[in-house]
Amino acid sequence: MPDEQQLHGVDGAATALIQLYQQAHNRVRNMLQVALESGALGTATYREQTLAGIEAEMKRLGTSTRGAPGVVVDTGYRAAVHAVDMTTDTGRLLGGFSWGGVHVGSAEVLSKALTDTLDESRQTVGREARDLFRQVVVQQNAISVAAGGDRDDPARLAVQDLLAHGVTCFRDKAGRRWSLDNYCSMATRTTAREAASVATENRMVQGGQDLVTISRHRSET
Repeated sequence: MPDEQQLHGVDGAATALIQLYQQAHNRVRNMLQVALESGALGTATYREQTLAGIEAEMKRLGTSTRGAPGVVVDTGYRAAVHAVDMTTDTGRLLGGFSWGGVHVGSAEVLSKALTDTLDESRQTVGREARDLFRQVVVQQNAISVAAGGDRDDPARLAVQDLLAHGVTCFRDKAGRRWSLDNYCSMATRTTAREAASVATENRMVQGGQDLVTISRHRSET
C-alpha cells in the first residue's frame, strides 16, 4: 500500500482538480441566480449575455486545468508502483524504477481519457444551457399567440430548473442528471483508482511477480 505521504499526494492532486470544477460550477450557478433575479430573462439579448458568460467560464476552466488530469494519473500511478516495490522484491530486482516503456504508455492513455471526459463535460454544459434557452424562444412564441401569458415565465422556469438540478454535463443510462462538479469528482477519482490498479499490474508483471485475480460474484437476492 502507498505510505501516508503518497496517499496524501494522490488525494491532493484529485482534490485540487475537483475543487476547480466545484468553483466553476458555483460561479455558473451565481450567474444564473443573478439572471433570475434581474427580471430581464425575457429578452433575447440578456439570455445571450448569460450564455456567453457560461461558455467563457467553461473555457477558462479548461485552460486552468489543462495539465491536471496528467498530474492525477502520474501521482496515483507512481504511488502504486512504490507500494509494489515496498511490499515485494521488484524494486530491488530491477534496480529501482524507471519512468518509461509500458508505464509511460499506460499513464498517457489514462490521462488522455480523463482529459477527453472533462473536455466533453464542459462542452455539454454550454450545449445544455443553449438548448434550454432555445426551448424558451419556442415557448415564448406560443405564449404570444395565447392571450394573457407572461413571456418571462419560460425563461424563469428554465433557469430555475438549472439551479434545482445543477449545471448538467452528463445524463446516465438511467436518465440521472450529473452536475459538472459531481461528474468531475466521479471521473477523477475513478481514473485515480484505475491508474493505481494498472500501475500495480504493470509493475508486478515487470518484476516477474504473480498476479492475484479477484473475482466479483453478484450475490443472489
